[in-house]
Amino acid sequence: MSLGAVAMLLSLLMEPALQALITNHGKLDLVPGAKMATISRSNRFDNGSQSLARQVCKLRPSKSGLECVQVSCSQLTGIDDRAGHDVFRSMPDFPLVAAFNNGLGSSDVGPIQDISFTCQTGNCTWPTFLSLAVCSSCHDVSHLIRVSHFDNKAPDYLYQPGEAGNPLFRAPVTEYSLPPTSLHINNDDMMLGHETYLTAVTQRNPNSTINFQNSQTLLATFTLMRAHPDYISGKARWNESIPVATECGLTLCLNAYNSTVVSGQVTELVVGSTSQRANASWQAIPTGNASDQTVPGSLSWNPVYTAYHVARYDFQLDLVKMNAAWFSAGETFNVSQKALDSTSEFLSSTMPLVLSDVPLCLWNDTGSLNYSSSYLQPLWESNNITQTFEMVARSLTNYIRKNGDEPARGTTDGWVYYFKIRWQFISLPLLVVASK
Repeated sequence: MSLGAVAMLLSLLMEPALQALITNHGKLDLVPGAKMATISRSNRFDNGSQSLARQVCKLRPSKSGLECVQVSCSQLTGIDDRAGHDVFRSMPDFPLVAAFNNGLGSSDVGPIQDISFTCQTGNCTWPTFLSLAVCSSCHDVSHLIRVSHFDNKAPDYLYQPGEAGNPLFRAPVTEYSLPPTSLHINNDDMMLGHETYLTAVTQRNPNSTINFQNSQTLLATFTLMRAHPDYISGKARWNESIPVATECGLTLCLNAYNSTVVSGQVTELVVGSTSQRANASWQAIPTGNASDQTVPGSLSWNPVYTAYHVARYDFQLDLVKMNAAWFSAGETFNVSQKALDSTSEFLSSTMPLVLSDVPLCLWNDTGSLNYSSSYLQPLWESNNITQTFEMVARSLTNYIRKNGDEPARGTTDGWVYYFKIRWQFISLPLLVVASK
């Protein structure tokens, strides 16, 4: 082959070689000069309010001695204040109440509002960080349900004159109860034309719960007993269908998050969590009052719930189980007494005991559902109670994080192009030029 032919062949290969000389690729990377990315977190929660009121009463004789009868404000004149007692009143901020309601009814009112963040380019990353949070867990406690059978007669007002005591008006009753709670559900009211489908109760005291007795960070439990689906659908009789019982708890916790924002959408992964109280925290503040020194609570056991009010230092979460790289030296995560008391008292008030021992319930009255509390409606309509309380915990967490003073700081990323020269491909074009 002549030299000219070789040169011609090499010239044909020169264009592909030049195209292969420079390559480029793009990827998300740190954008120099961009505004720093932030995302909400909280290391101290201090919302809510707490005040001391004087509850006065008038003393009057009774069978057991002197009885303290509460009086209205208009009757205070001439009342001996020594006959009263101090009452602490706690009230949550309205946004916390709204966050609870939003989480509980998230399937109806729309998705939970995402946590607040700033990300100039819509693509940001953060190193793992810690924040105060609310955690949830639910447990099936149906195996603890007790069954009892007894006969009961219809109410007297259903009898015709002369029929009182007629055995035809006596009916067998099957009752299901869940100790140690006050929950019970039976078919006694079927004679009146309505059936109880759901009953629920809340609890703050860990010692009165089933699965949270060792929890020092318990805010409240929600225990539900629901008629079995086969009974509700008419596939089984009442005395042949044991209800479904669930205990769900909301606890104060400390979460570790991996957070990213891609195309403006935030994604978070909880990579660590703890619900342990720091032993030295939540202790009674010395007041000189002898009764304050005997309040239950020690370094080893001192839950959020206390039987009566005593001023306390902040409740602090223990960092011992967290990776030291996730927090700064000396950093603490605290919740004030007013925030804990107001939150816990509100949660437990959503489904209070009625008449001391009768929990809230939902019943079917001649084909229409009746709720003794609007809070029961989302629980009844939920297809997944565990997921419902996870949404409640997430909504409350977002509220706590939104009120934090110092956000987590991350990097602002953008689409950056990189170019690379592959020098080995320049030899062929040089050879062609030299041959000419």
